[in-house]
Amino acid sequence: LEKEAWAAALGAFKRCATICTELCRVSLADQVHLYRQMVAEVEPSIRFCTYNLRQAGELTGDSAQEDEFEGLFGAEGASDILRSKLEHVLQETREKQAKDLNELEYLGERVPIKNDKTRVSILRSQQLLMDLNTMLHGEGDKAVGSEEMMGLFDKLFVAYNDALESVRNDLRQAAKEHSTRATVAESALAKLQAALTWRKLHYTVRRTLLLVEKHRKGSGGNRRRSSPEDLVRLYDGALNSLGEMAKLEGYKEEETLMGQVAARVACAKAYRCYYAAESYGAVDKWQEAQVLYERAAALLIEAQTLYEEYMGACISAGL
Repeated sequence: LEKEAWAAALGAFKRCATICTELCRVSLADQVHLYRQMVAEVEPSIRFCTYNLRQAGELTGDSAQEDEFEGLFGAEGASDILRSKLEHVLQETREKQAKDLNELEYLGERVPIKNDKTRVSILRSQQLLMDLNTMLHGEGDKAVGSEEMMGLFDKLFVAYNDALESVRNDLRQAAKEHSTRATVAESALAKLQAALTWRKLHYTVRRTLLLVEKHRKGSGGNRRRSSPEDLVRLYDGALNSLGEMAKLEGYKEEETLMGQVAARVACAKAYRCYYAAESYGAVDKWQEAQVLYERAAALLIEAQTLYEEYMGACISAGL
């Protein structure tokens, strides 16, 4: 495996699996688990060798190669050598795919991507978004707020941060040059930075609202619901992100987009007021609670009007 002699390695791993499987049948009960563990450990290596032989055209067959390859990352029993080679192959695959990623949409405009590191990071973010959508549509309520989903969001933000850092480095370099070409490049990079920042903030809000949904339904074995104060803090986070979106260069001049952001802000404020009222009601501060309930109702009407004007949909806690 280390020498990348895939055919020889595949034969050896298969023989090992066969021998251990046969030993499981004839061994004492206290030894069987050892052989089963060995079979489990070599199985990812067999799949990896098979993948590489298919890539080289030395094996044929109807197999979803990419799915098979991606599945190896979560396989139990993978050795350190195998994991190292998987990371190397994945990086090479991303770099090849990134060469075809030449532009990113920014307010209807196609902005060129010149930096390979930026391409790889953006491609990674797109792959993670597909994984998130698959999880949401495939598992539904089970996926909302799960550790696995939050882990994907963390990886998504790392990808966006890497892309933004790469763009910022290019901007600093372009600012040092004094030429028409550098000015054009700087303008394109500023648009790319804004487009990536908008996406990052959008999914930051999305993640926060998924946490709201999780807290409202309760978590843990006893399904304990979170306190109103917890929900108020989450809506504060969403409002901070929406506030940054409203100030983003290029986007803030777009009336429709700003109307949609305003609708989401009004909706978030309405729910924040509602849970703040719940918090006051819990300690018998009814006068303060009543004021906040009334404020929440007014904001909800405002949000409804904005949603109908700019988004053509009814509002919900999901904003």
